[in-house]
Amino acid sequence: MCIKGAKMNNHNPLVSVIIPIYNVEKYLRECLDSVINQTLREIEIICVNDGSTDKSGSILESFAQSDKRIVAIHKANAGVAKARNEALNLARGKFVYFIDSDDFCPSHDTLFTLYTNAVANQALICGGCFSDYKNGVINTDFPSILYGYTFTHNGFVEYKDYQFDFGWTRFIYDRKFLIDSHIFHPHYTRYEDPVFFVKVMIAAQRFYALSEVTYCYRIGHQKSFLAWSETHWSDQNKGLLDVLYFARAHKLDKLYNLTLSRARIIATNLTESICEGKGSIESLCMLNMILSANEIALQNRDMSHALNLEFERIHQRLSYLNHLLISPLQLFILILKFYKQKFKSYFRVRLFKEYSVIKLFGITLYERFAQRADSSGGGVYNVAFYAPFLLSLILKREQQFAFIVVRAA
Repeated sequence: MCIKGAKMNNHNPLVSVIIPIYNVEKYLRECLDSVINQTLREIEIICVNDGSTDKSGSILESFAQSDKRIVAIHKANAGVAKARNEALNLARGKFVYFIDSDDFCPSHDTLFTLYTNAVANQALICGGCFSDYKNGVINTDFPSILYGYTFTHNGFVEYKDYQFDFGWTRFIYDRKFLIDSHIFHPHYTRYEDPVFFVKVMIAAQRFYALSEVTYCYRIGHQKSFLAWSETHWSDQNKGLLDVLYFARAHKLDKLYNLTLSRARIIATNLTESICEGKGSIESLCMLNMILSANEIALQNRDMSHALNLEFERIHQRLSYLNHLLISPLQLFILILKFYKQKFKSYFRVRLFKEYSVIKLFGITLYERFAQRADSSGGGVYNVAFYAPFLLSLILKREQQFAFIVVRAA
């Protein structure tokens, strides 16, 4: 790891801005410009180049040479969570502000507003409204599931009344409070942010809210979840389970149900994507096992032991399932197995070419004998099938085709 940059005089900065960087040459200049032009000048800017393979490193160096408040760190790629944690351990500011290198501060006064309100109200955490940005348009209008993104007025908010998990970057956090409370990002590749946010909010119990926008989140360029690796999906599910545990342990029922809703939405969308030949089947299995088994895991007083047992069981089952998932028919079996507890609908099998028997898990879906006449040209049998969506699959075997149509009950 290489660290470059001079520390500001002998005085600690008021705010440490932490920026993890990875292959964002297209957006990095705008991000850095929005930070170095803040009217709050007494800041340090800790940038961690996490093994970028594009021009991000050289862009960072050019900024660091012209602004001595920038501390440039170049290291091998280890993930955004480790990059943030390393920067937090180096930070010297009274407060820390995290910003991703493809996003930017919405105004030159963002840090000044956050800092002055935090100090004036002796708040450990202070934050404003979240916004997303696309094609030059800043949006603050969000669906109901993102109810916590905006505030209508300034003032303290108790976390037990707020119970939200997204948009953590619009806040500044008391650095000493984070260090003393041992609150860092878990080393996940996905969903590490809600875990950090919920943990720090529970510890602080309340925060000071501002009605103005304090963060701009760029959308439309991120990698699709369809391209995620198995590690990404696994880490996301670990994060979901962490938040569920925190919510249950601290009796945050609203947060608990919100997190379950997020998991169900992810599972449903992923199922539809898998049926189109995309997505991660392993993650679908894991999500459904978490949804069905979270009560058992969360009731265990030993969180670490419960999580280890749960994921060991999940991975053992997935290892077996990997041997099965080699055809659309086996995918159909998988969906049948993991959704049968929650949803009910029916399907029928129409045969366009002759089959003798079609079975799933030993259940006869269709049976036709050569000696039995069938004037309709194909048999039709209704069989119970459990799934939350309408599904159409073409099954192919030795040039013989069967079209499966799933109909709602």
